[in-house]
Amino acid sequence: MTFPRLRLLYVTGNSMYPGLAYGDCAIVKLRMDESEPLPSVGSIVLFRHGPKNWEFVKRVAATPGDLVPGSSETVPLHHVWVLGDNPKWSSDSRHFGAIAAAELVGTVILRIPIGIGPGATDSIAYDT
Repeated sequence: MTFPRLRLLYVTGNSMYPGLAYGDCAIVKLRMDESEPLPSVGSIVLFRHGPKNWEFVKRVAATPGDLVPGSSETVPLHHVWVLGDNPKWSSDSRHFGAIAAAELVGTVILRIPIGIGPGATDSIAYDT
C-alpha cells in the first residue's frame, strides 16, 4: 500500500479569498510524478512557476482541450489554466499562461480556516 505524501501550507495572500483566507492553513497532497492525472476543474492546486520557482495556490479553471475562460483558445495538452478566487488580487494564468503538469506540486485536500483575514471562519472544508 502506498501512502500519499502530504505538506502543510500557510496562506499568505488574498488572491484565493474566499476559498482560502490570509492566515489559513491547508493540507496539500503532493504529486508523486507527472504520470498522475491532472487535477480536475475546481480543484485548488499548489504549483511552482517563473524564474524564481515561486509557489502559487490557485483554482483550476480549465484542463487540456477546454476553452480558456474569456478566449477562443484551448488549454494545451499536459497543462491546466488556473485562476485566483479573488481576481482583483490574483496573479494567475491570465498573466502567465497555462501551467505545465511538471510545475504542479500538489492538490489542496483540506483547508484549516484559522485565518486572520476577512475570510476567516470556524468550519473545516475538505476535498477528497
